[in-house]
Amino acid sequence: MLPPLDPKALIGGAHVARAFVQAHRLAYAQIAPDLSISLASTDFARLLPDAGLLEQGAPLPQLLWEFVGFEDVLQNLLLGVETTFTIENVCREMPGGSITYLNFQVMPIDDENPGAGLLLIIEDVTHSSELEQRVAQDRNELRLAQRALEEANRELDRLGRFKSFVISMAAHDMRSPLGVIMLYVDILRQELGPAITPKLGYGLDMIMSQVNWLRGLIYDLLSMEQAEQGKLLINLEPFNLNELVLNVLTGFQAMAAADRIDLALQVPAKPVLLTADPERIKQVISNLLSNALKY
Repeated sequence: MLPPLDPKALIGGAHVARAFVQAHRLAYAQIAPDLSISLASTDFARLLPDAGLLEQGAPLPQLLWEFVGFEDVLQNLLLGVETTFTIENVCREMPGGSITYLNFQVMPIDDENPGAGLLLIIEDVTHSSELEQRVAQDRNELRLAQRALEEANRELDRLGRFKSFVISMAAHDMRSPLGVIMLYVDILRQELGPAITPKLGYGLDMIMSQVNWLRGLIYDLLSMEQAEQGKLLINLEPFNLNELVLNVLTGFQAMAAADRIDLALQVPAKPVLLTADPERIKQVISNLLSNALKY
């Protein structure tokens, strides 16, 4: 076994003092000018379990494989060409199978006389290295999750466009037959004229009421789709609120009569003039009346 390293025996003890203030596990060794280990700290064998097999007099690259190929660098340290040499995050398997990560730092014992020998500091950085690995792994998993989210968003966007297309086509296809129904209801009223019986007139009113209700549903559907896309259009124009409410109410009269509900309209004598979107106002009043008649 190598004899314990007495810090007092080391020249340039400032290096050791700086190392001692670190919170990590540390071990030290004094390297002779011939690169052999002359002294070692008691923690040396704990960080490097095979240190007990080290032979005094053997050069450092022969004792620690981490320094194989760095003989010229160590000589430059002894010549004062280099001031420090570091090998970071060296992975070593311990006798029990656990993995340890070590940092090796070599520097002259005496900055003014580098040829006197070198100081080897070994630091156990397993905890920080494992944290870095976990952070890197979490970062990779986050990137994968972000890519999956981006792909899901693209799929949602595609489905959203398809839904908008289907709604638009359905609304267009529903509007056409409703327009035809309204046209023929008007033709019947004109052709029959005074011959329209109360029962037939009630039926025609019911047809128009249901047509207007379906038109309102289509308008609601398109409005909801526009709102979801952030494209809800508001067309402002002046109109008489009294007339608009009367038109909406007329469309619900047949539906109300079928359920034996009386609808009465009370409006001011003077026109109530507004500048707003009349279709949106119709939508609001129609929804209120529809809910009132249902519930």
